[in-house]
Amino acid sequence: MRLRFCFSLLLIFLLSGCAATLEASKESGFDSFEGNDFSFRFPSGWTVSESATKNFEVVRLKNRKGTAMTISIGDAPIDRLTVEVARKLNKRFLSDAEVREVDSGYLQVGGHLCFMTRYKPQNATSPKTAAQIVTAIRKHRIFYIQGVENRFFKSYPLESLLESWNWK
Repeated sequence: MRLRFCFSLLLIFLLSGCAATLEASKESGFDSFEGNDFSFRFPSGWTVSESATKNFEVVRLKNRKGTAMTISIGDAPIDRLTVEVARKLNKRFLSDAEVREVDSGYLQVGGHLCFMTRYKPQNATSPKTAAQIVTAIRKHRIFYIQGVENRFFKSYPLESLLESWNWK
């Protein structure tokens, strides 16, 4: 009888702790998304859908207005639209000499391996570069990361980009 009573008290204590943690995360205004090899936070109230193939994972976010953003992580081309976006971004931010083959530690904008920006991780945290990336995300709503363990995102997390993309 005592054992049952102690177990009941322990269970109540654990459940109240979980509820407090859940309440605290709601108060922060962000929810978390766990992918296969990555995770990020996004504002509460957005909807998230995920699809995955052998080579890449696609996460689509929609804000309350229904505006969509696509985040793709992996090694494969996504679709023609993404390739066109990559071309536009490369024309805007890069010269032809700066388009090169995939190299670890670089950030790729677009969905095709031959369209790659040369934002090196040590330069990627500069306000100018960060502003260009955020502008690109705002304009095209497509963001592609070549390599999940990209050092860029350790110094400038994806959630910071989402926070600075001021969706209401």
